[in-house]
Amino acid sequence: MTDLVQTTEHRGRVTEIRTAAGKRHRLRGDSATDLRVRGGDGGYAIALTAMLLIPIMVFLSLAIDLGAWYAQGSRQQRAADAAAMAGVVWLPDTVKASSVALDVAKANGFTTGVTTAPVVGNATQYSVSVAANAPRYFSQVFQGSSFNMTRYATAAFNKPIPMGSPTNTMGNDVNPANCPGLQPVAAAPCGPQPLLWTASNGPYDNYENGDLYSTRCPGPSGPSGAGCDSPTVNPYYRTTGYEYAVDVAAADVGLPITIQTYDIGNWRRQIATSGNAPQAHGIDIVTTNASANVTRSGAYTFLATDVGQPIWGKVGIPGGTTISSIGGGGTTAVLSNPATATGIRGIEIGYDCNTSIAPWNSVTFSGMVQSNCQVGDDGDLGQNMDLQLYDNDGSDLTVALTTQLSCHLAVSADADWTGLGLNTYKNKWAPVCTFTPTKQGIYPLVVRNSGFVATPGQGGFNPVDFGSGTNAYSLKVTGGTATRLYSLNDMSIFTNAPGSQSRFYLAEIKPEHKGKTLNIDLYDPGDGGGSSAYVMQVQAPAAGAPATVPTKGTVIPSANFATACNYNATPSLTKGGGTLTTATNCAVTTHNAGASGGVYNGNWLRVQVKIDPNYNCGTVLVPDCWWTISYNFGNAGLPTDRTVWSIAVVGDPVHLVG
Repeated sequence: MTDLVQTTEHRGRVTEIRTAAGKRHRLRGDSATDLRVRGGDGGYAIALTAMLLIPIMVFLSLAIDLGAWYAQGSRQQRAADAAAMAGVVWLPDTVKASSVALDVAKANGFTTGVTTAPVVGNATQYSVSVAANAPRYFSQVFQGSSFNMTRYATAAFNKPIPMGSPTNTMGNDVNPANCPGLQPVAAAPCGPQPLLWTASNGPYDNYENGDLYSTRCPGPSGPSGAGCDSPTVNPYYRTTGYEYAVDVAAADVGLPITIQTYDIGNWRRQIATSGNAPQAHGIDIVTTNASANVTRSGAYTFLATDVGQPIWGKVGIPGGTTISSIGGGGTTAVLSNPATATGIRGIEIGYDCNTSIAPWNSVTFSGMVQSNCQVGDDGDLGQNMDLQLYDNDGSDLTVALTTQLSCHLAVSADADWTGLGLNTYKNKWAPVCTFTPTKQGIYPLVVRNSGFVATPGQGGFNPVDFGSGTNAYSLKVTGGTATRLYSLNDMSIFTNAPGSQSRFYLAEIKPEHKGKTLNIDLYDPGDGGGSSAYVMQVQAPAAGAPATVPTKGTVIPSANFATACNYNATPSLTKGGGTLTTATNCAVTTHNAGASGGVYNGNWLRVQVKIDPNYNCGTVLVPDCWWTISYNFGNAGLPTDRTVWSIAVVGDPVHLVG
């Protein structure tokens, strides 16, 4: 490479280069290069860096501030979410809800700027906003030192799912003037009726008879009576009975609300299988062939109200016989027809059964009836019944049994046999109490027949565990404008009305449950007789508002209601057990034609429904959110279906909605 030894400049511009060999290279025009300028590139970089430093610092300060604002916003949002979810569970008690929400916000670092309020028009939603100043660290050079940041949250809770009734009544409402034989029927003038009763089995009954929770005795082969107290007590037995919700509307706060019960006593309504079994509205008598004069056998007596009433009994009492007169202080009677046999026999007195259905059709009867009697109360021993109302605990989510109100009714089993309860409770509505609610929401009503202690109760008797058999009854609330009554947690019912079909309300499933799974569990469905099969069908809400008794429903699966329905075809000993398979039209056979017992006798049936993600009841087109049961017993069905139902929607009952 040639060594550069000398350069010639003109006006600061290199114009000539000489080499060591003496060669000269002249540079002209644009080829002339200012080597001193090229040697100064470092100054240009410094100048450029100085120019960019200010915007870089601006962006860096904004990034730092944005990160701080994001972190603070997250803290505010978490506080708002937590406060809303903590407060919503106390609705409709807005004072308690606000207090709890503010405490939770404070625990999360926000003592001021917190606003709480229920959502207008929605009694199960609660909103919280958390406002706070967000400081500017570097960006305050360009704006103020801080600005107000607000985060919002709305939480909702799902109330306990109402079961059994959208109205103020649970069970049949039988008017003796309109219902011959006190038999509930679907048609007017007696109907419409739901054709079901609320029910409890006595504590010394086997639970395989259909009541899993009120009975001490295990099944299917365990002992009954007092012998099942120990050590083989039914593992599912509980002393709390069954709970019902008296759901007080906002407009009814401060108004008197009356709770009533129909036929709360355990009256025996069927002919005894043995001649000396005690009768609630009947006695054991001694008859003489060809004589109309009879005498009592045992301690039970005729009542003055028995005169003129028809009676039925074992062979020896002609069909259509009535009591003409009584004497001897209720120890003797004269029948309208002479007896056709001699001996001791049990008789049933009065219109407790449907006289138009065999064997009550003026034909001598020598057997035992369970299916056609008014409520189907049975058992040789009565039950102590106890009804207690509890105060609203301030939360419709928990519905705790906290404070007993002075609203209580105790009915002694003695009333069954002495006649004390016949005029007060039998075949009629009787008041439990009248109370004045101070809050909107659920007041739990507990109905139980066991778990008592051997001390005098409010009803004037020793409410110890006693009795067996089934006690069926109804409940009702009156007063106010929109207060409802429905089952909570479990629905214990008895369906015994003869006929081809029974329809009743199952549960109210609202739109917040869309896209979730609905589990329907039944214990021991399908009991009864006759030659027809029993088919139970779950149906979604139908168009139109709910009526006293449902007349129609939507067959599922169906778009916007349910995408699938499955059930366990094989009976399960455990709740929710068994392999599920498709239930066509969500219909399940619970009793095969001609069978002596139900398919699920002493076992569980689960029906699982996949609720459509687009499910949206409660609208103008479908204002009804009540799902129903259509139970077809066929033309020759004689149901005595004593079942316990439970409903559950899989999902979190407390959740954020906004």
